Order: sequence, then C-alpha cells, then structure tokens
Amino acid sequence: MSEPLPVMYGKKKWRRYVANAVKHLVAAIEPDEVVLGGGNVRKLKKLPPGCRAGDNDNAFVGGFRLWQKTGNPKRKETS
Repeated sequence: MSEPLPVMYGKKKWRRYVANAVKHLVAAIEPDEVVLGGGNVRKLKKLPPGCRAGDNDNAFVGGFRLWQKTGNPKRKETS
C-alpha cells in the first residue's frame, strides 16, 4: 500500500470501517473483549463497545495463547 488507510479513506470513513469490522467480528466470535492494537488505534476518537487499546508487544503472546491446549475434556483433538 502506498498510503496508510486513514489517509487513503479519510479519518472519518476509516473510523466507520473499523467500527463496522469490529461489530462483525464480535457478532461472529462473541469474545469477552476485543483488543485493538497498532499505531492507528490512537487515531480512533472513541473505541467501539467492548474494545480496549492494546500494545503490539502483547500481540504474539495473545496469538500463541489462542492455540494452547486448554485442558477442556469435551474438546476433541483431530489429527
């Protein structure tokens, strides 16, 4: 990409795109909370409901946690 997304679309439209994407994400996976990160998160005037700003340093840790075994006995592992 040649331009950052907020510049390409304009901040107002970009903020609407972010809010819409978060709304669809929350509806699809029903998380307890959504952590938004990246340098552009500070360009949001208000975070969408159920969201908090996070630090990119924690992104890999959170991603790895998603794939850890939880010890849930009802969950079947497939090979």
